[in-house]
Order: sequence, then C-alpha cells, then structure tokens
Amino acid sequence: MLIAAELTRPINTNLYIGAYVLVAAGLSPLLLATLGFLRTIGQNSFSEGGSMTRVFRLLGVMATVALILAIYGGTSTSDVNRGNTYRRAGAILFAVLYILLVGVHVMCWLRVNTLMKHRKFLLIGISSALPFLGIRVLYTVLSAFSGPISYTGIPAKGNSLAKFNIATGDWRIHLVMGLLMEYIVVVIYTTVGAMTPLQDDYHLNDSRNPFEDHQMQGESAYAPAGQSAYAPKGDGVYAPQGHGGYVA
Repeated sequence: MLIAAELTRPINTNLYIGAYVLVAAGLSPLLLATLGFLRTIGQNSFSEGGSMTRVFRLLGVMATVALILAIYGGTSTSDVNRGNTYRRAGAILFAVLYILLVGVHVMCWLRVNTLMKHRKFLLIGISSALPFLGIRVLYTVLSAFSGPISYTGIPAKGNSLAKFNIATGDWRIHLVMGLLMEYIVVVIYTTVGAMTPLQDDYHLNDSRNPFEDHQMQGESAYAPAGQSAYAPKGDGVYAPQGHGGYVA
C-alpha cells in the first residue's frame, strides 16, 4: 500500500492512511502473542496467582490502548499535529509494554526450575524472538517521533529522524527494521508453537508411579513385618507375629 501510495497520482490520502494502520496493527498482535506465550509458560508455576492474573490483564489492556492511539493518530488527517501526538503516545505505550514483557520473561527464567518440561522449550523460543521484536518496537518509536505523516509524499524538514518516517523515510530502513523483524518473529512463534507439545506436560504430571509415592512417604506397602504400612498396632486382625506370617 505504501508503494501504491507513492506511485498513485493524483495523491490518494486513503492509501497512506491504510498503510499506516496496517503497520500499527502489525505490532500489537505480536506483543499480545508474546504476552499469551508468557502466560502459558507460567501455567502451574506462577501465572495463575491473583496478582499475576491482574498483571497479565493490565498488559493486555495496554496493548489494546496503544493500538487504538496509534490508529487514531494515523487517521487524524484534519489535525496533523494532534494526530502525531496520539501516534507518539501509542508508540511510548508499545515501548513500555515491551519492557514489561521482557521483565516477565526474565522472571520466567528465574523460576525455570518450577516450569513444566515443554514450557521451557517455549521459553527458549520467546528468548530468541525478543531481540527482533525489540527492533520492531524501536522502529515504531522512531517513526512516531520522525514527524507527522506526510500525505503529500514530501519529507518533513529539520527532523533528524526523518529517515524513519513511514511515509517519506528510507524504504530500506522500513524493510529491515519494520517488515523483516516482524516476519522473523512470526516465523519463530509459529514454529515453536507448532513444535511444542504442551499437553504432554499434563500427561507427565499424571503418570506417577504408586510405588514411588509410598517410598517418598517413608513407608512401603510391602515393607517387612513390623514395618508394614497396612499392619495396625496392637492385636489387629492382620497384625504380624514375632516370627512373621499373619494370623486371624
């Protein structure tokens, strides 16, 4: 759509608006996907507590609000300066959300010994994707502070960040920092998500050996006479005699 906007004459403002909306909408799902993966990683460990549940909800709301601000800012053609303010606010929220997600990610590693087996593999995938996602977030912030979106195709003057402008900036920067980083994150999440058998974690938890359970308790159901877990003290019906064996 950006290419179409640059090639179309007379200038079609709607093409620029649509392109920017799609770019802004592309980042929010990536952050929400990261949030969802982190919550899955912490299942049966730390993510299901009352405080962490509220934290995850707050982060989800932040992603939604940031997306709304970014889209509204990109579609405010009547007041360009006001729209640019909303774009910057949305970009800052995206950056703060990313930093908080990195913090939750670090907490997962600090509690890695409490995570279920296959959740650890999912955590490695998140760790691999976060650097690329960080570059994508950085591009969004730099683009928001590069000046208003020029619907005329003429770059803004006097702004050192003009080359990061989504509409009139350097297309190579947009390709690498914007699109390529986004594609890499999508490929990592799709691959790791498809290869991780999360349900097997519950099967591993359920497949316990009953003999091991008794040994963990310090008593065996088949212990020698005098130490039997099933032999009541005193003169029970199956109380063992001094020389072994059972009598009524």
